[in-house]
Amino acid sequence: MPRKKTNLQPVDAIEKAFLDAIERLIAGKPNNSGLQTAQAKGKLKMNISNVALEAGHSRTLIAYKGCKYPRVRDKIRILLSDQPAPNSASEVLTRLREENATLQLRLQQTISHNAALIRRMHVLDQQLKAEKIKATLTRNHRGPNQIIGQPGPPQGTVIPFPDAPKD
Repeated sequence: MPRKKTNLQPVDAIEKAFLDAIERLIAGKPNNSGLQTAQAKGKLKMNISNVALEAGHSRTLIAYKGCKYPRVRDKIRILLSDQPAPNSASEVLTRLREENATLQLRLQQTISHNAALIRRMHVLDQQLKAEKIKATLTRNHRGPNQIIGQPGPPQGTVIPFPDAPKD
């Protein structure tokens, strides 16, 4: 289905270059030799990097939220989403409500995941405390033949048995 041409009036020459590059990529007639090769192979895609390459400018000018040319970025995003540009306020509100619902769902999933991680961390903390107590008791444990209050022989020392008394 052919798309309606939007009447975006470019602010400056760079924005005009981006908009012209978008139109060339839509038409399938890029000027960039690398993109022409991709077109010949049938692998040419519309994306921010290819638009920047075709326009001959840095992609950082259009790639990020809060970029210098947000109108160009929005136009590319609309083309990538395969949705026509909203024509009325009700369409804009509908899309925003859908996006809001999606974000709310993602937020609830994130909260649930974080709660599971916190619970797991609490269980591991309790296990660690129990292991510390066990290690302390094991370290302080005296052998059955050791007299309380007196240090035992160094490890590895053989203690001779006294001779049995003779009657």
